[in-house]
Parts: sequence; structure tokens; C-alpha cells
Amino acid sequence: MANQTVTIGPTDITYTPDPPVVRPGDTVDFVLDGRTDKVKVVFTDGTPFTQASFDLDGSAPLGNSQDPTVMSTVSTRRYYFQARPEDGRTPPHHDPEPPGTLGGGLDVTTEF
Repeated sequence: MANQTVTIGPTDITYTPDPPVVRPGDTVDFVLDGRTDKVKVVFTDGTPFTQASFDLDGSAPLGNSQDPTVMSTVSTRRYYFQARPEDGRTPPHHDPEPPGTLGGGLDVTTEF
């Protein structure tokens, strides 16, 4: 299985390899780089993983990455996500896109 890395920096999201194409069974590493804050990664319209969101914590060495696996039953399409800073001051339902929110996507295919 292939491995995709999604790096979430202070001002952008980068992919290795690029473009971000994954297949069922692939692992996707979401990593904070150059950030010491907490970030919630939220898939906004469906998810290729078993969870629709997860937290990253740049202040904790073991909390700054997650590596979910693409489900075997996932549909072929683009899955969009947002990386939202979590400062704990404003509930998400009051400000769905706080300052510093970054967006990205993963293309899921079954072709090899």
C-alpha cells in the first residue's frame, strides 16, 4: 500500500507525493509542520476514513500527526477537508471557518 503525506503548515497545505491520489488501504499521514497550535482536520462532505475529523496538537511531539487508512468501501471521488485552528475560545458552531483555516482535498481512486 502507498503512503501519502499531508503537511499542514502555518499558511499552506502540501502533499507528498503530489497530486494527492490515494486508494483503498492506503495510509495518509496528516502532519503539522511549523505549528505549535491545535488543529482539527474536518472532512466537510464525506470522509474516506472511519472518522470524519481528528485533532492534531503541534505542542505535543506525539500529537502532531495522525495516520488513518483509506476505507475499502470508499467511493471514488475528491474528499475535501479543512484544517481549523482550535484555540478553545470560540465554539465551532459560532465561527465555522475561523481565521487561519486552510483547505485541501484527497482524490480517491480504485485504479492502479
